[in-house]
Amino acid sequence: MIVQQFKYFSSTLSSIHETSALRPEAPLLYLTSTFFDGQHPSLARKSFEVLRGNYALRSQMRGLQFAVFGVGNSAFTWFCRAAYVARDEFVGYGAEEILAVQRFDRKGVDDLERALRWFCEQMLAALGW
Repeated sequence: MIVQQFKYFSSTLSSIHETSALRPEAPLLYLTSTFFDGQHPSLARKSFEVLRGNYALRSQMRGLQFAVFGVGNSAFTWFCRAAYVARDEFVGYGAEEILAVQRFDRKGVDDLERALRWFCEQMLAALGW
């Protein structure tokens, strides 16, 4: 599976307080579903609140390479807005976007697994892996 080629960590609200949670040698792959008018799920909203309040963690984002994949429904006005909000937050902290935000429309007929596979392949190519 393509995703296994990434070094990754699973972040929880308690572990995101750890300043060692982000590793500069590993790119950040941010996957988010969105609700209603493009809102983050509640756990992600809380994680961003923690990030905003933790200077040491924010400073570790400088130079960190990242890409964002959002899942939403285009029936809503702000389709996948949370994905763009996350991208803007990361860029604001000095992280380097290596791939434009990718969106998946739950309303469509495309296969989510195939879309994620394509996204991971694009990210690997952008990293030169």
